[in-house]
Amino acid sequence: MSASKEEYNKKAQKWISSCSAPEYLGLADKAFSHEEDYCQNMLQPETKNKLMKRVENELISSHNKAIVDKPTGCKHMITEGKLDELKLLYKCFCREETNLGQIIFCLKDYIEEQGKKVVEDKQLC
Repeated sequence: MSASKEEYNKKAQKWISSCSAPEYLGLADKAFSHEEDYCQNMLQPETKNKLMKRVENELISSHNKAIVDKPTGCKHMITEGKLDELKLLYKCFCREETNLGQIIFCLKDYIEEQGKKVVEDKQLC
């Protein structure tokens, strides 16, 4: 399993530096599907959970802030109405509940910005 950890650590480093957030999430989602298929066919159920946790940690948990903060990350997805990308973000992040905190912080900032705009606009009237 340490080989998988190293393999996905290298992939994550490469992807995080060269891909947009949606591209990164797409690659991570494909990796999850690949590993789940592999586990289904080749490993015992108790080993599957350990392997999937490692893969999730290397691809998402270790990079969740960087993914959300990318120029094409969560705020961009929200402001541009990229619902399919937001759905993929959630799909990848909800594998580990603590990852959702990064999305919550992004949403909080976005809501505060929008609220300030509304308040300032009403003050101009």
